[in-house]
Amino acid sequence: LTYAGCLHDEEHAAGVELVIFSSSTPGPFSREECNSKCFHENQRYGGLGQQRECLCSTNSEPNHISESQCSAACSDPLVMK
Repeated sequence: LTYAGCLHDEEHAAGVELVIFSSSTPGPFSREECNSKCFHENQRYGGLGQQRECLCSTNSEPNHISESQCSAACSDPLVMK
């Protein structure tokens, strides 16, 4: 899995949600559990949501914004790197 950087979500002006994910599985998941889940599903990206749900995706063109504009979601240790 690859860290995609900080992403902007049009529905959440603060950018608190990552928008590259095509699936969301309710948790709670640990980073390791989610990483394994996404890897076994042949997904390129993975991360944890605010409710510790597992988010996976193969999207290759995320909506990047500057790291300095990131909210806690990008610096949170629960977010995969």
